[in-house]
Amino acid sequence: ICNEIMPQITPKNIERATKRCSLIHASFIVLADAPSYQELGKKSLLSRSFEGMIQESGTESSWRFRRHELSFVDDDENTRFGKSSTRSVQKERAALQQLKSLLTKIQGRVDLENADIEIYLYEGLHDKQRATESLDATTRHSLFKILGRKLASGSTHSIMAPKTRITHTNTPLESIAAYLLCNIALIKDNQTILDPFAGSAATLLASGLIIPSVRTVGIDTATNESTSRDDIREDFKV
Repeated sequence: ICNEIMPQITPKNIERATKRCSLIHASFIVLADAPSYQELGKKSLLSRSFEGMIQESGTESSWRFRRHELSFVDDDENTRFGKSSTRSVQKERAALQQLKSLLTKIQGRVDLENADIEIYLYEGLHDKQRATESLDATTRHSLFKILGRKLASGSTHSIMAPKTRITHTNTPLESIAAYLLCNIALIKDNQTILDPFAGSAATLLASGLIIPSVRTVGIDTATNESTSRDDIREDFKV
């Protein structure tokens, strides 16, 4: 739908935006959604996104599969919804068997640590209306399923949070705020970033993490006693 309304919103653009954003955990492209594994497999095979993923995979690439379960939208007694998900290895293996005919079409080796293609199955994201729409009694009470491919992970800004940095100041700039400033400024490759009130250089550090090719320059009147230049240099080495 997004491609039809706004052609400039492509998976590649979403991937780039995700990688430089401190407020997004990860972005995914939905391959298919269905109330049952059988229907999920059929819809995935008809998906252009799945077809493109198959074409992209090769003998030199790697992939992995993960299953996460969330609570129901209308489950008032379950406080996990919208906050966290659970992962059961036993249920993940069962899901792999159910989707075996689909997943065996992906070429390459399995890599559970650092895969080129990451496939996620999310179950539980449905409400009463979608549940009652199912005419099959066996699927009416089952978890609704969404199969997706992970495009990118958001920025790991925690590595430059005030409590984890080598440099310590009385008024540190939070890492999320530093990332927001850099993105508002629309920093780009090979630019020179000048911060005339650098302080502990949080904004400059964020710009270097977002785009490693930038050159950073900081100016500040603080003495080494209040803000150590050597500590700031050590932070940039990380």
